[in-house]
Amino acid sequence: MFLGTLGLKEDMVHDWIGSTEHGLNTSTMEEVISSRTRSDNGFKNEKKLYLREWLESLPKLSSHYCRKDSQKLYLEQVFRTKIDLYRVYETYCKDNDKKTYIVSFPIFDDMLTQMNISLYKPKKDKCDVCCSFETNNINEMDYKNHLEREDRARKEKEDDKAKALRGETYTLVVDVQAVKICPVINASAIYYKMKLNCHNFTVYNLATHQSTCYWWNETEGDLSASTFASFLIYYLKENDPKLPIVIYSDGCCYQNRNVVMAKALFQYCLENNILIEQKFLERGHTQMECDAVHSMIERKLKNRFIHLPSDYVNITREARRNPCPIDTYYLTHGFFKDYSKPSSWSYNSIRPEKKKKRMSLLLLISDICSTTQTKKKLCIKLILITVSTHCHVRVER
Repeated sequence: MFLGTLGLKEDMVHDWIGSTEHGLNTSTMEEVISSRTRSDNGFKNEKKLYLREWLESLPKLSSHYCRKDSQKLYLEQVFRTKIDLYRVYETYCKDNDKKTYIVSFPIFDDMLTQMNISLYKPKKDKCDVCCSFETNNINEMDYKNHLEREDRARKEKEDDKAKALRGETYTLVVDVQAVKICPVINASAIYYKMKLNCHNFTVYNLATHQSTCYWWNETEGDLSASTFASFLIYYLKENDPKLPIVIYSDGCCYQNRNVVMAKALFQYCLENNILIEQKFLERGHTQMECDAVHSMIERKLKNRFIHLPSDYVNITREARRNPCPIDTYYLTHGFFKDYSKPSSWSYNSIRPEKKKKRMSLLLLISDICSTTQTKKKLCIKLILITVSTHCHVRVER
């Protein structure tokens, strides 16, 4: 009768009696509220931790061309919206009997912001061919061939990296960092002055993770093919590898994919009796280990003033400690050699006549070397495999 008058339930009254001693409550209201708050906060933190672990398990990729402006990590492009991603998380919790761990969408969105995760990649990170396919400017067959070449080039690179780790090859990746300017200071008068362009050519050893950076400014050297050939030949002479050499790069014509670079490497092959294979990644998909080195340098340059080109050298040396510091050189005009002169070539041309429907061409050059006893025939086989993703230059004696 009394319960109905006061609007109480019997279980509620029994609960109160059980939490009292001699009819008196032993805990204050603040303690009751505090215990409930601690319990609720503990479970909320547990749910957030579960969500964070799930997001960390998803494959992510950092921005390739926008590292300076964006530090975000990008999820694979299978999720079109955050709602799609949220629904996948809901399904994941239900499948693992964790329905109570499903958080609200605002908390989910806030966690994405805290972890600096995004679903969209900057347009500058997209391949031109891939963008053209999305806008129906190329047909499906061309796009399919493009993806096949990308997969083939990536698989080739993974195989060569495995060979390098086994000590079978000497595998390098090379790339040029984005142009830097000097000086970089906050003085307003500098905004209207012409800056000095500085460049960095990076060589990365896939087996040892050794990185070498060659810095120079536009008053000391240009961006011709001979400049980049000078870096590679100098690097090879300094390290003197005895194994077959594999060099990966993008297909930039004036840097890597030109006759001057090929002839410089060919001459090195003849002088050292060694095999060199130069391979090019598919256009638009040229992410390499050199990019990680450039990213470290970019982070170190953040909020730093540059007064002289040599300041870039000092910052590069500070950029990495493990697994080993970056070997850094600042070069002057006396370092560069002109490999475009015909006098530096052993042969006038190493480019065979182009023929359709042939993936590989063979040029056989033979010289007769006279000796006191017998005549030996020196055969040099130059194989140029003209594939869009690769260009192999092999020299065999």
